[in-house]
Amino acid sequence: ESFEVDTLTDDFLRKYSGQKITIVYYAQVTSKAEINVDELNNTATLKYSTNNGTDTKEISDETNHYTFGIDTVVDGVIPGGVFDKTGEFVKINDEGDVKYDETTGEVKPTDSKTEFLEGAEFELRIGSSDEDAPKFTDKKGRSKFTTDEDGKLEILGLDDDVDYYLVETKAPDGYTLNTTPVKVHITATYTEKDGKGVLTGYKVDIGGKITNYSYNTKVEEGKTTLLNTEDTPSNPYGFKNTQLANLPSTGGIGTTIFTIGGCAIMIIASGLFFASRRKAAK
Repeated sequence: ESFEVDTLTDDFLRKYSGQKITIVYYAQVTSKAEINVDELNNTATLKYSTNNGTDTKEISDETNHYTFGIDTVVDGVIPGGVFDKTGEFVKINDEGDVKYDETTGEVKPTDSKTEFLEGAEFELRIGSSDEDAPKFTDKKGRSKFTTDEDGKLEILGLDDDVDYYLVETKAPDGYTLNTTPVKVHITATYTEKDGKGVLTGYKVDIGGKITNYSYNTKVEEGKTTLLNTEDTPSNPYGFKNTQLANLPSTGGIGTTIFTIGGCAIMIIASGLFFASRRKAAK
């Protein structure tokens, strides 16, 4: 994208001669990449007129910009045509729990009680969990994101060093809405190469559960690798929903006790009432 700046008058340029001019711009990512880390090379070129008003000069600079995703494709398609996906966020039932398999890096349930829940809908709010906070919108124009059959929530195009908040707006069928906001923050690490910041690794913090990754800096071998070691332990965030049948108000043991107690009180009260009437009649 190119643009011209025509407000820099001669008086302005003379006043600030020799000083650095910083131009700040905002752009929407339109890359078609569907991988977990999207590397974009941005080139900025500045053309300007010299003092005589006829000759022009040009300077250019190139920067790297990375965006990240959660529950997204790592490097494309692995052998067999199956998508190799990450799993930082997983929707599960209230009795479940999940962890990373130490060998494969896949998200696994800790026991048979764990169920992955499909159909939960979320918004990703920027900077605050308040309802009026700005909503993250991906390159396809979506601001609502739904968990798939594996309980995963694919979101692409996230920046590092930004506070996001996942807020559930629709619960899976048969479950209650969990309105607790979950903070999402991505922290990236870079090394300098040829005057540019090159990604070496990053971590995804979702509700205090951290997933660590290294990133191969060779473009031809660019690859995201899960780090799940003693020094960098990784844990997926299991976002839980309570099943409707488990709620006390739907007939759980708590309701039963109060119902039996209430009936007993009514029976005793009725017995005392009729007993007192018989005594009064005598």
